[in-house]
Amino acid sequence: MTDLAGVSKYTGADRNGPSCTKGFTRSLVPVSADTYDNPSLRKVLDIMATFPPEFRSSAVLLESYSTNRVGEIPSDSTAYPDRDGQLLFSPFMTYEKDASLDAAAWGFAGEIRDTLIEGTNKTYEAYINYARGDETTEELYGYEAWRLEKLRRLKKEYDPFGKFNFFAPIL
Repeated sequence: MTDLAGVSKYTGADRNGPSCTKGFTRSLVPVSADTYDNPSLRKVLDIMATFPPEFRSSAVLLESYSTNRVGEIPSDSTAYPDRDGQLLFSPFMTYEKDASLDAAAWGFAGEIRDTLIEGTNKTYEAYINYARGDETTEELYGYEAWRLEKLRRLKKEYDPFGKFNFFAPIL
């Protein structure tokens, strides 16, 4: 048991933890879910048990948040996808900066992501703020053609010069 401030310490996200300390590589991989799937979570723990010592500062974030108000807004009235997701699962690979470890970390994160997706029983939906870069446009912004078109139209209207195209652009 801990207080809210203690959560950061125990997840390594406090000022002195590996999530915030300089000299570490960090990467997230987001998976939107509606429920916890115990068999998938067990498989994730089994994968993490095989981590070499270099990756022992890594974690899997299991986040939930209130979606009451989001659920009151009709899904077809907004460009934002994944309005039904209740949970966000994110392998958070953290290790000392060493380019020779990047491929292995990427592999572990992908394996965990795929295991978590399997447990959702739905099409992969990735929370864009945690995207790792190999997601498709649909995985990030939704699978409905009308939603993608609406988002592209809004993007052109509010960012006509592409100033915000540096990360996961919708083109």
